[in-house]
Amino acid sequence: MAASSARQAYRALLREQRKLFAGDLSGRFAARAETRMQFMQNADASGEEVKKLLQDAEDTVLFIR
Repeated sequence: MAASSARQAYRALLREQRKLFAGDLSGRFAARAETRMQFMQNADASGEEVKKLLQDAEDTVLFIR
């Protein structure tokens, strides 16, 4: 479940970044690289930490919208 939730959060972030940086290719690439780096750094997270990280991702998506 956590893997599919993380995948959904990751994709949602990329979708919103694509909209936000529609005319700014370098900004879009930088945002995508940062998002990937953050997800890779937290790949070994477990339990409550995963829930917190997923909530942070969801909050970020809502903020970008």
